[in-house]
Amino acid sequence: MDSLQLFLDQFEPSGDAESMWLKEIFSFVSEHLCPVLSGPAPSAADGLLTGGATGWFLSRAPVPAALRGAKAQQLSSWSTNQQRAWAKEAELSVPGQRALPRVNLLLIGCLRDGGGGAWRLEDASGNVSWECLSPSPLWLNRPVFLPHWNYIPHNAPGPAEAGGCVELIGSPVLLSREQGLAAVPGGAGLSGAVGVREAAGILTNRTGGQRVSVCGQVSSVCPLLVVAGTSFFCFSLTDGAHSLPVLVKDSGRLWWTQCVCVGQSVCVTALRVCVLRGWRGNNILCATDRSEIHTNYTLTDPEPPSDTPPLLMMSHNDDDHSEEEAEPEREAGQSAVRMKKSRVISYQGTVTEVVSEGAGLYVIDRKVGLCLAYQPTPRRKLRAGDSVELHHVHFLYRPCPDFPPSMLCTCLRSSLRVSAFSRAASDTPDVRCPDDGALPRLLLEKNMGVSQYLWACHLSSQLARSLVPGVLKQQCVCVLSWKLMECVWRRGRGRRDIYSEMLDEPHTCPLTQYSVDRAVHQYISVSGLRECLETECWSSVSLSSLLPPDGPGLSRSQINTALSWSCRTLTSDPQAGDSLS
Repeated sequence: MDSLQLFLDQFEPSGDAESMWLKEIFSFVSEHLCPVLSGPAPSAADGLLTGGATGWFLSRAPVPAALRGAKAQQLSSWSTNQQRAWAKEAELSVPGQRALPRVNLLLIGCLRDGGGGAWRLEDASGNVSWECLSPSPLWLNRPVFLPHWNYIPHNAPGPAEAGGCVELIGSPVLLSREQGLAAVPGGAGLSGAVGVREAAGILTNRTGGQRVSVCGQVSSVCPLLVVAGTSFFCFSLTDGAHSLPVLVKDSGRLWWTQCVCVGQSVCVTALRVCVLRGWRGNNILCATDRSEIHTNYTLTDPEPPSDTPPLLMMSHNDDDHSEEEAEPEREAGQSAVRMKKSRVISYQGTVTEVVSEGAGLYVIDRKVGLCLAYQPTPRRKLRAGDSVELHHVHFLYRPCPDFPPSMLCTCLRSSLRVSAFSRAASDTPDVRCPDDGALPRLLLEKNMGVSQYLWACHLSSQLARSLVPGVLKQQCVCVLSWKLMECVWRRGRGRRDIYSEMLDEPHTCPLTQYSVDRAVHQYISVSGLRECLETECWSSVSLSSLLPPDGPGLSRSQINTALSWSCRTLTSDPQAGDSLS
């Protein structure tokens, strides 16, 4: 009996229409999914295409129960009422925005490593960028079924991919026979895994050729960096008392950056001890081409936890005024500039406004500013309505009067994770700062303080209103605002030490301290300057001083005669010279 007949026998179609529909589904999967898995696929997909594998794929998905109507709209368990409620909630969460349109299509494909930390969904016809909230390492190179998803076009602020991306709602349905750790290559290495404390001793006493598997809780996740053409990222494991840095630079392991998040228990296998040049000669654990990562895994005999207090967690319900510091009294002539120290906290909230995507500026919960300029541009840019979790983020109070008093700024130690995708369609891309990130690039080159950067961003938005497009291009406005900022402050910092910023304890970075200046320069347009001068001139004139002592008793004609001398015209003649009339 052939595979098609085995497939039809599983569902027992009730009529010709349903039988024809099932045959079309079988043909579609056989044509688009089977070639991807039966070719030179990774070992995780080996052996899946045998006999009635295509029928088995579909029988694993929650599709058969909805097949009786033989309509594509009925395949999804997402009802019309649920969609309406979802759309209404989306529009209420982001006022003025419409909800994303419903997609009445099902996706079946194989998840692949897209390079540079990205994942892609692939079948025989092509591939598309794929975003998920908490992907599992077990999903890679596996066939999956996506019942609920949204497509974000490439011209929207969210995706950076030229072809747009698919954002998954919920989790995919795995269409694979293997389950658990045994399905993952390298799973056998878990038997010899050690805790962070024991691994710290191995890190100190380096032995050539040694490989170690380490289990611990993720305490920090640094963003993906590209230095001299090499892509890498770091994360730290902790047991509460000890912390252990892990470097991932193998191109086949960069997709881990989406699988690890702060607070998660993981086990990483086949790590080697190496010396990270540029980081004061300190040893670090480095992932190899045999390394695997297992999430939500803990040791059977865990080490006792320590009493180390966690980072302060804040949300939009916290009182802003609790962070305000008392202003010290200053003597006359003392500088208005003073230095303040930031606080390192964790925060969770919802993006309510995209101030400037190109400059990396957002507003969370309608009252907390967010600056991402001190990190590389994220692969997926934030949209209004995204729920986010920030860890090891710097809290600054009133760094710039042109932005919200409470500001959160991310450094190379900070991690940003989207915990829920926005349900609303994106706004028109912001034009006040170009999407190529001109201002963040200047910040990377010059390493100015956050107060100065925010002032330059505000100045750029003001100059854009008065100079673009009639006088200058937007990129020129960004450079001009930066030059003006340098003329005002005339000071910069040295080059950033990226390794120390990511790994050093205690932590130091450009955001550790920031300046607060009450005398902040303001930009004014030419028309605004003229109006201001006219107003000040007239307000400074005392008309009563032009009258004689008996002025209040004079009539209008007498006053006009007395004041006529005060208005005289200067006439210039090349031959006769200047004269007053």
